Amino acid sequence: MNWKRALIMAAVNLAAAVPMILLLEARDARLLRQFELKSALAGQPGALRLAGLDGSRPPRLLAVQNGQSVTFDPCEDWVHYPVQVEVVYFGNMPVASLVGWRLACRPHWTLTGWLMGKTDSGPPRRILALRRRIDAALCVLIFLQWIVVAGLPLARRQRFWTQPGVLITTCTVIAAFLALIRPVEGLAKLPTLLAGFAWIWWLIALVLITIRFAWRRVVRH
Repeated sequence: MNWKRALIMAAVNLAAAVPMILLLEARDARLLRQFELKSALAGQPGALRLAGLDGSRPPRLLAVQNGQSVTFDPCEDWVHYPVQVEVVYFGNMPVASLVGWRLACRPHWTLTGWLMGKTDSGPPRRILALRRRIDAALCVLIFLQWIVVAGLPLARRQRFWTQPGVLITTCTVIAAFLALIRPVEGLAKLPTLLAGFAWIWWLIALVLITIRFAWRRVVRH
């Protein structure tokens, strides 16, 4: 276990993810203030429930009129996510998938699905509070993920800079930098995509190494 390398890689990836998360939380808070202001002006607080606070789509509303409610299911639509979500998600694909982070429609077995349900619905302040808790949990998991990935490389004889983790980290840092510059944030999609492919490469290599290890154990015994 190379602790020095693991801590450096974990710190770098966490430093790339935190600004993206804080930016998204700021957008959530701004949308919440706008929603509460519109509700107050309409004189019907509590008549509407807002979802999609991350700005990934126009706010989805559950309207209550004459005792009847009209809902919109985000699982049936094509979702456009902010580039900041894509940077964090594809840069940390294993833990982000387990958490179901910022997905408009997530499986029930993910952390977000367990805490918030299949989709974002309910009082906006409750959604915002739960999202902040999930963001904090994701940061902890990102740090632990890179401790494992960087500290226990798949091939010990492989040069450090040729490992998939280095490529993922490099792409994520570049994408995070671009995503912070609004006029060019769309350029972050290319390194983000490369990071996603590198994670797929890493996962395939992990499966193959595990199968080879298990086969050798069977043959040996």
